[in-house]
Amino acid sequence: MPQSKLNHPPPAKPAMDKSVRDLQVIVKAMNIDMAARGKGSRAVQAPILEKLASQDLEKCWAKYDAYSSDDLSRSNFHPGDLLYFHGDVIEIVEKTTENWALGRCRGRLGVFPLEQTVPGPFVVALSDYTARDDREISFKKGEVMPAIPGQQQAVYTVFKKAQYGECLRTLFTTMDHQPSVEECRHEPQKYYQYSTLQPGQIRLFYITPSDVEQFIACGRQSLFVAIHHAPLDNINGATALSYCWGDPADKKPIFANGKLLYIPSTLWRAMRRAYPENGLSAYMVLEHSEDRVDPKGPAIFWADAICINQEDTLEKNHQIPLMRSIYSKAREVLVYVGEGATQFPAVLIMKVIAETAEQFAPWTVVPDRVIRDRMSRMDWNCVREFLSRQVFRRSWVIQEIVLATELTICSGMTRSKLDQILDCVKAIRMNHVRHVDSLLGFPAWTRNESQEFRDATVQLYNLANISSRRREGSTVNFLEILESFRHAKATDPRDKVYSLLSLASEAYQNGIVPDYSTSNTATSVFLGLARCAVTIGDIELLLRNAGGSQAISGLPSWVPDWTYDSRNVIPSDQYSCGGAERKCRASLSPTNSQLSIRGSLFDKITRKSPKLDWAGHGDVLDTFGTLSVAILAFHHLLSMSGKVVDALGGIYLSGDDLLTAVWQTLVCGLGWSGKRTQDSDKKHFEAFLECCQDQITEMRASNDGRIPISIGTKFVRTQAELEALSKQDTRTRILTNEPVPAPSPELEQQTQLEEKMYPFITTMLHHQAERRTCLTGKGYLGTVPSEAEEGDLTVIFFGLGVPFVLRPLTGGTYKLIGPCYIHGIMDGEGLRSDAESVDFVLV
Repeated sequence: MPQSKLNHPPPAKPAMDKSVRDLQVIVKAMNIDMAARGKGSRAVQAPILEKLASQDLEKCWAKYDAYSSDDLSRSNFHPGDLLYFHGDVIEIVEKTTENWALGRCRGRLGVFPLEQTVPGPFVVALSDYTARDDREISFKKGEVMPAIPGQQQAVYTVFKKAQYGECLRTLFTTMDHQPSVEECRHEPQKYYQYSTLQPGQIRLFYITPSDVEQFIACGRQSLFVAIHHAPLDNINGATALSYCWGDPADKKPIFANGKLLYIPSTLWRAMRRAYPENGLSAYMVLEHSEDRVDPKGPAIFWADAICINQEDTLEKNHQIPLMRSIYSKAREVLVYVGEGATQFPAVLIMKVIAETAEQFAPWTVVPDRVIRDRMSRMDWNCVREFLSRQVFRRSWVIQEIVLATELTICSGMTRSKLDQILDCVKAIRMNHVRHVDSLLGFPAWTRNESQEFRDATVQLYNLANISSRRREGSTVNFLEILESFRHAKATDPRDKVYSLLSLASEAYQNGIVPDYSTSNTATSVFLGLARCAVTIGDIELLLRNAGGSQAISGLPSWVPDWTYDSRNVIPSDQYSCGGAERKCRASLSPTNSQLSIRGSLFDKITRKSPKLDWAGHGDVLDTFGTLSVAILAFHHLLSMSGKVVDALGGIYLSGDDLLTAVWQTLVCGLGWSGKRTQDSDKKHFEAFLECCQDQITEMRASNDGRIPISIGTKFVRTQAELEALSKQDTRTRILTNEPVPAPSPELEQQTQLEEKMYPFITTMLHHQAERRTCLTGKGYLGTVPSEAEEGDLTVIFFGLGVPFVLRPLTGGTYKLIGPCYIHGIMDGEGLRSDAESVDFVLV
């Protein structure tokens, strides 16, 4: 018999604080009755149950027994404590304090002292083994067990349940071992070896009933699959997995055709969630299909990290173009967004958000009274954490979602349809459904959290827009797709193009061939794409994304750097600055590094406003930052234009009054929806003036450079004053059932003004980000890239919708600074019949 482990009594345990003792009581109730019949206990236990659903909890193993034999015999322990023996594996549900944690061992919950455990090492059994004598221990292939080096170098002391024994190290691999490519090649008996695919073939991995048997036999600790080559058409019977790779070094082993294969940990968790048992899985959505799968047959999957040899550049070059067919023809696509304790409430809240917006027209702000009625008890942190998951910001997942015909979003044990999430995002974006008391930003979030939430909602909104247009049969230009997902993340910068190539037209797919060789740099990929766009004739889309800062070296100024999170694009299709006829004459130089484009010089920048300091307020309330930047932008442009317009009798060059020219310049002539402004949009600007007139007046009278912001009836100038304001905490409001206080009449009137001005504020900040306002030599007002300097030229390219800023260089060449807005010339007014036609050479 293997040796018993009941011989390691523990030392004294560290002291408990009140939070640990309270947790003991909760766990006691859960262990007695997991149905949580006690009043109110379900709400307290819900976060614990959510975490218990995770299939990949952090593990440690016990250095001692939880209690001595005497204590156990006398039941001298608390029912909320965790019971374990030396060598037992403990799953850490939550680290409660520095010294104590909530854990699970042998299916039972309890609190335990962290200092009496060890984080590893853990080993994985490479095969079944039967003990030959009582010094050894038996185990199944795939079992994960704690181990320590034995007295002999070639031996491990392995712990399993209530026993331990010694076994040869060659029977295991350690969980934290990441084999090199060379090691895998030199040990084909241990590691899975890829064989060459034939043209038109892909790999699929199958989970057969025998794989499931092995999975259960090893305590559901390791995954078993069978990888096979198959024709591409076989993908219509498979499930494609979409996920975020995460840290390249964070990998876990699976058994592929009986041998080890290391895959990203996120994919391992996605597979574990989808692993079939008795013909079902946590995400079994195939029962909704008319053509059901035989539950006794194998489950068939495709995932890039398994089905494409990541070490074979030539294979990657051939397989990546097939991903368009894989994701569009797969039986279904499962998008795994990760684990967490917030996914279930987030899905419920997102449903309420979408329903709240249904009764309002698009691009109208939901009134504060409705928000207070429906949103006051919603925990928006859940929504932020869910929508900000890395998978939604990953470049590769975009094509996988857009191409899928049957798609399910999988988070922990929660599943939902993509449309549920996109409806929520559209409500946030198009109706400003929001947390109570957060018209201009969530007061409980830091600036980084707010920005993270905005970025996530913008990307998902763009995803909804592109998906909808494709479903309706519209063609979406490839450069517009790249533009929409410029914030998406990719580890390899070349994937900013390659990951979306499946959504491109045939012309772009023929002109751009994925090439992952080291000689094909990101500079080469982006330059090749730009040349392809010029050949196709997409000059306008190309140039409106170019100019400004570049993170990739060696690119001409007219070539966009798709890795750089640039300023928001001015939609050139809304204007006709270069004439109603959209014909642009452009040509590439023999070296393809210069672009010659015909146009005419319009004017020169003579004055520029300071660049707005978006990060200057640190982690203060978003309301403070939002209003201060808006007031600054308005003040700078109004001050700069006043003297010029006064000289013209108070009338702007286009015939508009001064205030109209100012606010139109700040929003680049566009409304909240992205379309040209209408007369009805002026009321939003007037509400801004009325709402902020006291701040503007006080700012002009003050010389300290700080902008006072009105919150309620108080002026606030510093972060300390902001922090002194009392803020309602959502969680407290939910738990205590505290009613939402009704606003005072004065505050309610202020709120109505803020609702009315919101479309102007949000549109202005959208277009002024990474830009500044300017005055030209002729007296025109403009919004130009933040890199623009006094002396730069404003130029009209024939056939393009917007003007551009150029910087003269030596040799008659120019650097493209970027597109701009000049109020009064956006509909062709700047084109004069006597204007000299010039071929501008951009380098």
